[in-house]
Amino acid sequence: MPSNLNNQSTEDKRPWYKKSISLSDINWSKLLHSGLSFKGKKKTKSGAPKKLIKDIRSKSTNDGADGVGVENPDILEIDLIKDEVPVIFEKKKNMYTLGSFALLSLFLVFEIYFFLYSWERQEIRKKALALQEEVTRLDQEIAIYKSQAAPATAFKKQIDNSSSVFSNHIYWTNLFSYLERNTLSEVYYSGLSGDISGTYLLHSLVKDFRAISFQLKTVLTDSHTANAKISGEKVNGGDQSLGVLFDLGLSVKPDIFTE
Repeated sequence: MPSNLNNQSTEDKRPWYKKSISLSDINWSKLLHSGLSFKGKKKTKSGAPKKLIKDIRSKSTNDGADGVGVENPDILEIDLIKDEVPVIFEKKKNMYTLGSFALLSLFLVFEIYFFLYSWERQEIRKKALALQEEVTRLDQEIAIYKSQAAPATAFKKQIDNSSSVFSNHIYWTNLFSYLERNTLSEVYYSGLSGDISGTYLLHSLVKDFRAISFQLKTVLTDSHTANAKISGEKVNGGDQSLGVLFDLGLSVKPDIFTE
């Protein structure tokens, strides 16, 4: 009993890959038999290497003392057989990726459109403000010019009125010169009535009736005479020696007053 406790307390607890290897612990007959049987086998199916790797992975080694198996850490669990690699197309995941990319593209397009629209609106507002400022400036200048033009306009109006007065001025001296040229020496005027229309009535006095006809002919020969007639012939006071009274109706052309 005490000897068994001593044997158990002296057991080596280290892993197998940290222990020293003793040639006496190797089962040479089993290893040789396994090697010969492996060489004699033919490769009948593609699953044999995979099965061998699985057996190696699951095989435990014995340290020769406690019988506890330790898994070999140097063997990686990677299947390097090309024909056995499964290819799986994850349709749902790819559809999610494609949808996300489409939404991102639409978002970028919308952002670009919104940026361009905002920029265009901003430019339009700037131009409208500049145009409004220009219109305001022009209105102010027009108001200044109008205030300055008011005195000049009044002065121009006065000049126009003066020009109208001068251009339409009636030269009565022309009428008197006309009468002087066309009046016989024995004819006397006692009165004159009329206006600027050119129609006049002259109250006249002559020595006899023959002078009346001569006076009428003389007036009609002038180019400024439009019409002439005699009316109201009568002896002055009933005495022939006092002369004859008559009225000379005379119409002259208007240009006689402005020449």
